[in-house]
Amino acid sequence: MSVPPPCGGAAAALNFGIMNAARIIYRYLIAVFIADVLLQFFLAGAGVFSAGPGTAARESSALDPHRVNGMAVMLLALLVLAAGLLARDGWWRWALPLLVLTLLQPVLAIAGAAGGLPTAEW
Repeated sequence: MSVPPPCGGAAAALNFGIMNAARIIYRYLIAVFIADVLLQFFLAGAGVFSAGPGTAARESSALDPHRVNGMAVMLLALLVLAAGLLARDGWWRWALPLLVLTLLQPVLAIAGAAGGLPTAEW
């Protein structure tokens, strides 16, 4: 005769509740992430076109909102990965490359390999 472990059903129900909550949070975070990336494009354009004439856009303070929002995008990517891991649905396989790419993008921008507009003077 086997005796079930104490609180086995309650622990399983709690685990299922956490996974369901993580799935819902994952979906909302993905929506917020997409909206924030679209905002990031807008902020980049606004910063480039509001930098004064004869001033390199990357050296002006006009891109500061774009830089600050870039940190928010990285934080959102990290939260998406955490929610994907808690959901236990394999969604973390999408979130991990997303986080790696958001961490790699500033490195490429600093190196000058990911600029939208050339910096050559005409």
